Amino acid sequence: MTTTPELRRAARVIVLDEADRVLLLRIDDHGRVFWATPGGALEEGESEEAAARREVAEELGLDGIALSPPLARRTKDHQVGTTQRRQVETYYLTRVNAASADIATGTQTDNIQARRWWHSADIAVSAEPVYPLGLADLVQTYLRKGAPTSPMQL
Repeated sequence: MTTTPELRRAARVIVLDEADRVLLLRIDDHGRVFWATPGGALEEGESEEAAARREVAEELGLDGIALSPPLARRTKDHQVGTTQRRQVETYYLTRVNAASADIATGTQTDNIQARRWWHSADIAVSAEPVYPLGLADLVQTYLRKGAPTSPMQL
């Protein structure tokens, strides 16, 4: 008998700068190293939008960001720490000045080892894992067409 992993709802933010580069964080999750957008789990009673803003403030020190409508959703079973979870993520987008995004000003940097601005073409060909899969296409679609009328599934 297979059991369904514990549900973990999360909000993530695609942070774009003035040159349309994406800010990604290098995460070390118990030896599993990858690049990902800022974000994390919703707290009890918290909305997705509030969680997205809180996570960006905690991880990057940026307060009061404007969010796009939800761009995408992703459901993925994976390890979070040492526990198997079913993570349901909602992705938003915000634009910032590159100089204002500094993890050194973040208050909860968790397992963040580094940050880097990426062009979407570099994300698409990266030899290192970048999550979510399809991020480069999602960013390019947003830049060409704007926010979708309903979130796409990743």
